[in-house]
Amino acid sequence: MAISEEHLRRAVDDVLEPAWLRERRRAARRLFSSTLGRVALTLLALWVLALLAYLITGVMVPWTFFVFMTVLMTVTGLSDRDGRAHHRRN
Repeated sequence: MAISEEHLRRAVDDVLEPAWLRERRRAARRLFSSTLGRVALTLLALWVLALLAYLITGVMVPWTFFVFMTVLMTVTGLSDRDGRAHHRRN
């Protein structure tokens, strides 16, 4: 009695379907929180560099730079689909 791979795959999907929904929610929260953490750390580093630039050379970094960098980092971080930050169902 050989069970076909497709039949086995459907049976596993039927059993695990409720868990996939929770896993997707957990992965989305994880992706969002890791993105916020990376954005916060990068902005802190940029702020420290801007402060050093001001203290050494007197050059002021405009606040629009920080707004632009925040938006850019958030968009690129949330569109990160390399599999590290979330679980993909194959």
